[in-house]
This record gives sequence, C-alpha cells and structure tokens, in this order.
Amino acid sequence: MIIIKTEQEIQMMKRAGELLAKTHKEIAKMIKPGITTYEIDKFVEEYLKEHNAIPEQKGYYGYPYAICASVNDEICHGFPRKEPLKKWRYSYHRYGGKLRWLVGRFCLELWSRRNFSRG
Repeated sequence: MIIIKTEQEIQMMKRAGELLAKTHKEIAKMIKPGITTYEIDKFVEEYLKEHNAIPEQKGYYGYPYAICASVNDEICHGFPRKEPLKKWRYSYHRYGGKLRWLVGRFCLELWSRRNFSRG
C-alpha cells in the first residue's frame, strides 16, 4: 500500500534528514585513534537532544544506546564500548542510516533508508 505524505510530513522528513546529515558530519570530525564508540554514542545522544530529536533505536526492545557500533568484522549492530579505536580500523555506526568510517580518515560508505527505498 502506498501512503501519500502531506506537505507537513514531507517537511518533517526533510528536517530529520538534514539533522542526520549534520550529525554524520560531526561524527566525521570525531573519528580518530583513541576515541571510543561509547564517547561517540554519548555525543550523538546529546547532539540529538540539543536539536529536539531522539535516537530511533534507543529503548527499542530495551536497547540502551543512541547508536549501534561495531569495529572491523564484528557483528553488525554492536554495543558501543569504552575500548579506544585504533588507527586504520573500521568503525560502523548506525542511527537512522549506516555509516562506515576508517579511523584516521573519513571512509567511503554511507547508506540510508532513502537509498534502499528507491531500489
């Protein structure tokens, strides 16, 4: 079933997408050796709160974090933790989209629901 969005719903979706993009840019500035995925999680939660938004997965079936974070070949949707990231490790974060970062420089991949829905 196709649900036609109202202009107000479209504008809300636009604002949410803009905030998601801004959040991604802020995370890109943070990703470097020594930071923890736990610190990134706390940043994202506070950043979203400052912008009157909430992380979509926090509280979902009791999930306690604002992001899902995995390093290298770990399982997808891992819990943020306090272990510092090392240079040249991949770090995956998800909140409204999926990001893949290469610690020490910005990496190449960003997926969002919009990309999948246009399939």
